[in-house]
Amino acid sequence: MLHDAGNKYEDIILFNGEELLAATEIGKLVSCDLDDDGWFSPSVNEIAPPFTFKGGQVYLVGIGRELVMLIRFVQDNPRYGHETYDFEAYRYEQIESEWEAINGLGEWTIFVGKNHTTAIKAQDFKGLIKPNRIYFTDDSLDMEDSLMVGHDSGIFSMEEGKFEALGCDLSGFMYVWPRAVWFMPNMA
Repeated sequence: MLHDAGNKYEDIILFNGEELLAATEIGKLVSCDLDDDGWFSPSVNEIAPPFTFKGGQVYLVGIGRELVMLIRFVQDNPRYGHETYDFEAYRYEQIESEWEAINGLGEWTIFVGKNHTTAIKAQDFKGLIKPNRIYFTDDSLDMEDSLMVGHDSGIFSMEEGKFEALGCDLSGFMYVWPRAVWFMPNMA
């Protein structure tokens, strides 16, 4: 178990199949060394300091050979309990050991939700997905805080800063359970 006093880890990733990285809710990035007895007591080394608290859910994803952090911002919604209202993306700059804001994803599409965050090239799935988009499903655990759960799903265009519907109308359902997850093609 990863313990680090005063930090809440939001996401963890085995980056490029080599390095186990974790991010806190305020953007602090740590490397976890699991050598020898590390599975039971990993050593945790900060590799990027936190930035100003942004508030929101943090996701880590590898895009090509780059590490990207997404921040998903949610707000209260009287009908559904909460809704996503924005995303921000940051690229990890290894030389400076800091996060740099990015305005788009280029040819990449990112999927976030209850399962691990995944990035794929949109051109590999022409007609099915669009580039420079974030496809998201409801991953909130606050079931008891709202009357309706599982509705916070959609597509966010990084280029336009606008939301699109996923193509399925969930408004008539009180509960969407189990929560939606993404099934990913085998990329090998």
